[in-house]
Amino acid sequence: MLHNRQRIVLMDLNVALSSNFHDMKNYGFEDFVKNHEAYRSKTIDLLRPEFVVLITARDVKWGVHTLSRIWKTSQWTPNDALFNDTGLSGQDAPLIKKTQMLNKVYSRYGDNPKQYYAIESNKNTRDMYASLGIQAYDCDREDCWTTLPF
Repeated sequence: MLHNRQRIVLMDLNVALSSNFHDMKNYGFEDFVKNHEAYRSKTIDLLRPEFVVLITARDVKWGVHTLSRIWKTSQWTPNDALFNDTGLSGQDAPLIKKTQMLNKVYSRYGDNPKQYYAIESNKNTRDMYASLGIQAYDCDREDCWTTLPF
């Protein structure tokens, strides 16, 4: 499939793509990631024609399991996925994602903030993206989007 490379979507995982992240407390984390996590199918359908970088504070050790689960449940996978390999606490999503942007995303895809659009559930992370000149949008928690917000 051809992707629109004029823009790159920076996609948040927890809450923004994961539709049942709040259910994680009912399972061990590993069991949740491997067997129970569900994803927003309407959002994934909107992302299919886009060039998507999944960027998350989730630890890198869960990367393969998470991507496998996304594929198994949706037959979709992002073009790139950056899990937390920064050594920073997963509680500091804005700093993790800023570090990933500066150290990985810009070197791979360019440092023009106008080509990036973030879908992000965390207000502090949206503010961080804005500080880099990147348009950031709150996620579709109600599954009502018919188009992406940009």
